[in-house]
Amino acid sequence: MAMQNINREILNPVFYICFLGAPLLLIASSVMYFDLSSPKFYWIAAACASYIIGVFIITAAKNVPLNNQLDTLDIAGATSDALQRMRLLIEEPWVFWNNLRTVFSFLTLVFLIVSLIFFKSKD
Repeated sequence: MAMQNINREILNPVFYICFLGAPLLLIASSVMYFDLSSPKFYWIAAACASYIIGVFIITAAKNVPLNNQLDTLDIAGATSDALQRMRLLIEEPWVFWNNLRTVFSFLTLVFLIVSLIFFKSKD
């Protein structure tokens, strides 16, 4: 029930702005710093790829379908066996994909910090 409530509450304008805004800003940064001779560009591009592939796509392709599947369960009317089956079906893959998203989020942050600290812009 907690996961169903979390999944329903997270879908709000602030979440959408952050979730959709991050890849757009990363793409914009990659375009702004596009210079094949600049290491800074490659670090920003790596951050962009890391976020889009490892966070955005995994969320859309793996975690959201599992969330939607969980949302279809009528908890009030479900037997304890049905609840246990749903948990076994969803929990392990959801946690795996969430952990992978966390790793990619961390990598994205590291790539951006390296680009900011170690590579000054020409501007």
